[in-house]
Amino acid sequence: MLEGYLGGLRSAGWNGDECVVRFTYTALAALHFGLIVGRLLKIVQNESRHSWLEQRFGRTFDDIITARAIAITHGLELADEARLLLRFL
Repeated sequence: MLEGYLGGLRSAGWNGDECVVRFTYTALAALHFGLIVGRLLKIVQNESRHSWLEQRFGRTFDDIITARAIAITHGLELADEARLLLRFL
């Protein structure tokens, strides 16, 4: 996705620092996934919503939580990348 975005920027004549775009992407994505953590904890603690979630997503509660955990892990990896990129800006 990011490569396509950068390609579109270049096609439009942009010749800026790709590191800035990569940092912005990683930092914003990390923030987004970080917000999921709080919601996930609320969902796990509220057992009355487990069956509703299973019906809504057509998956078991364990599968839903596993998918969210994978997304959060990805967000943490992006946060690490953003932190490393920050020193080049």
